[in-house]
Amino acid sequence: AQLLLARALDKQGQTDAAMTAYAAAFPLLDKQAVAERLSVATRLAEAGRVDDAIQAYRSALDSDPGGTAGAVPLARLFALHKPEKLDEAERLAAGAAKAAPDDPLARDTLGWIRFLTKKHDQAWPELRAALALEPTNPTYLFHYGMAEFVRERWEPARRALRMALALDPKLPDGGTARATLKALEDGAGPKRPGPQAP
Repeated sequence: AQLLLARALDKQGQTDAAMTAYAAAFPLLDKQAVAERLSVATRLAEAGRVDDAIQAYRSALDSDPGGTAGAVPLARLFALHKPEKLDEAERLAAGAAKAAPDDPLARDTLGWIRFLTKKHDQAWPELRAALALEPTNPTYLFHYGMAEFVRERWEPARRALRMALALDPKLPDGGTARATLKALEDGAGPKRPGPQAP
């Protein structure tokens, strides 16, 4: 009944009340209803209820031992909002990427977490793999461009960042992308680099 109330409030545009109802409904859900638990966790995350979403994703993962369905979104929430949890985020993302090597979101998440933890040599292959699987994803392009930037591969960084912004001018990390491009133009790297090996 609480979940039905949450969905009704959500449809009526009463987001705050709906999120409170979703958070209250979550502990009452059947532990075996993993898809429903993940759906509620995702809705909480979309509404910016980070702590509730983290708790919901953790619970969904606990309900599905060996499952990785909630691992990637939980790892992404940690990467975005809980830097003190990056080790756990990396473990979750690595498990998901190993279980689904053709999942670009899992590969990008693992690569970006490794980038954030300054494991640049381990980040680059994951980010490259994600981009190969989904070459027009602006977020993957941004992550790849930043990885190329720290590797001092100026032209691939410039290309990836420009493409990311062209595909999504309102990219959440657009400010960082623009600042990095400006740094490249202002001399962080050569404006016309020689050939670079892939």
